[in-house]
Amino acid sequence: MGLLTRRLNTLPVVLPISFFMVLLAQKASFADLRICNRTGKTVYVAIAYKMDQALDCCGQSRNAGYVCKKYCAPWVAEGWWVLSPGRCTTALDRDLRYNNVYYYFAYSEGNRLRWAGNSNFCIGSGRFKYFQGQGRSCAETYNPAFVEGFREFRTGNARNYTLTLDP
Repeated sequence: MGLLTRRLNTLPVVLPISFFMVLLAQKASFADLRICNRTGKTVYVAIAYKMDQALDCCGQSRNAGYVCKKYCAPWVAEGWWVLSPGRCTTALDRDLRYNNVYYYFAYSEGNRLRWAGNSNFCIGSGRFKYFQGQGRSCAETYNPAFVEGFREFRTGNARNYTLTLDP
């Protein structure tokens, strides 16, 4: 068998692998918000961010023909990400340049460490994703829910950002 024949025989294996690598590289180059726990304790994290432009103010696709106007909720608060010591997770998988202002609230197991701030968002005791804005209070909209103060952080023009929780 000649060299050319052997190389042609490897194409069915090499092409799919090459295609997969290109897709993986594109996904990696997209953008995301990562959260890392650099404490010695398990932490629980919630974030708040402005809605994506592709959605209306109630989280519905603009192409769905449904537009929520009565209780516009341009902000989303969601959680909880549970991070063991030394672990990281991707909280948002989107280009962060759309809105460079984000918020987070976090606390450690036993509530010994807290990352809180002055911007209030509605949160739940279990896994939640709450759309928030003008019109209704947290208690009227979500049950059970309560308000917690979140810290602001800015991502600048970065497509990717890592929020690191230190003790």
